[in-house]
Amino acid sequence: MKKRLIIASLLVFTTIYSQAQIFNTVGVKSGVSVANQDWNYKSNFKGLESEFRTGLYIGITTEILKAKYFSLIADLGYIQKGMQFDVELTSESNPDGTGEMKTIDNRYDFISFQPVAKFRLPAKHIEPYLFAGPRTDFYVGFSTNDEFGIELDDVPPVTFGASYGIGLDYTFSDVIITLEAQHQPDFTYLYNTKPSPQNGGLSIQNQAFLITLGVKYVLN
Repeated sequence: MKKRLIIASLLVFTTIYSQAQIFNTVGVKSGVSVANQDWNYKSNFKGLESEFRTGLYIGITTEILKAKYFSLIADLGYIQKGMQFDVELTSESNPDGTGEMKTIDNRYDFISFQPVAKFRLPAKHIEPYLFAGPRTDFYVGFSTNDEFGIELDDVPPVTFGASYGIGLDYTFSDVIITLEAQHQPDFTYLYNTKPSPQNGGLSIQNQAFLITLGVKYVLN
């Protein structure tokens, strides 16, 4: 009986240890998202002239299956996307416009998950790398700063896209400081309607650029 308990304990320990060996680092990232939306009308109607908006990104990250030149990164985070646009204010005496403009901020919030492949140039302390992979965004909510804000109907709960970019790891002791810049285009639509007698048809997709700074702790 004692021998069986020892063997069982060794098997459990070996399993836990082998699983722990998979995870090389764990950490947090935070930074700025610079986002916009592509409004594509399917008729000759002039599209909305949207502008980039800045928002927040914060998340957790882990690196697994690390080899000399290659590893996998899994990031889970909260990101603010959307866009801005300008409208001309009107008044009773100037119903066609006063000439004064106001910026309308449309913010769409997502929980984002991205497992990406990382390709590094090995170095002792400062290590540059490239990364790329798929991304899944889970819609959380919408907010705007004005009644002229445009909240889309029937926003899908999940959208898919890609993430790719460059990074730099600075290692000292068991801590890694990481700096990343990435582009996040979407493959699926945030909004998509076909042309009809009532409308000209419209498709909208998100895109964003991220700059993040993070701290990772080396597990093994």
